[in-house]
Amino acid sequence: MEGQQRRKEILNRLQNSNIPINGTELANHFNISRQIIVQDIAILRAEEHPILSTNRGYLLRRREYTFHRTFCVKHTSEQIYDELTTIIDNGGKVLNTTVEHDIYGQITVEMFLRNRRDINDFVKQFEQTKALPLTSLTGGIHFHTVTAESEEDLDEIEMCLKEKGYYISL
Repeated sequence: MEGQQRRKEILNRLQNSNIPINGTELANHFNISRQIIVQDIAILRAEEHPILSTNRGYLLRRREYTFHRTFCVKHTSEQIYDELTTIIDNGGKVLNTTVEHDIYGQITVEMFLRNRRDINDFVKQFEQTKALPLTSLTGGIHFHTVTAESEEDLDEIEMCLKEKGYYISL
């Protein structure tokens, strides 16, 4: 299959999927190497297709909600699950996590956590890999960009994060 046709099909698969698609899965489907998929994704991004890389695979960015807010929070590694479920249970979706590093500057990781299953999978990855969370670079301080159906939902999320002591006023 020609590269241009393959990229068109990759884009089509992403457009028709509500969940991330793993690069290895795409490589197996097209019977090519994972590196070629990485190159194809880079070309599609250069063509301004909003493809994001998540810890679960590639995802086409969709604007599901109009309302966004960035929250500055701080907590321990043990509190990750509680902090994320606080956001999700109050109507939010976690788009990303950002930390401010003294040398590297702003580091942002796309997350797209929409429900408890996504959070459980995320936390399970930490348990299985023994990896440190990004917040280990900043003493637990980080930012989440959250989207919700209304400003009221975002206000509720902020209030709950404050009540639990996670929210930091800037």
